[in-house]
Amino acid sequence: MHEGAKTEKKNGKYDEVKWLELGGLRGLEFRQSKQERPDDIRRLEWQAYRTYAGQTQLVTMILSTNDADFSKHQDELYAIMYSTKPVH
Repeated sequence: MHEGAKTEKKNGKYDEVKWLELGGLRGLEFRQSKQERPDDIRRLEWQAYRTYAGQTQLVTMILSTNDADFSKHQDELYAIMYSTKPVH
């Protein structure tokens, strides 16, 4: 997952890729690059694998707003992400 996201960053899809631990669960955070149109959705995502109820599961959190408002809401989006504590 990490190598794929790094490749996508090189290709311009993401402008930020980093490991991020939320509530003791290590995952990958990535932010989409600026979009072509201001009304296109721009996402901040986090993905991790967890073992839960005897199964390995992919957990994905996606926070988004339109590209024109992304910088205005970026601090709020990060605050929401960083305050999330996934069950694992």
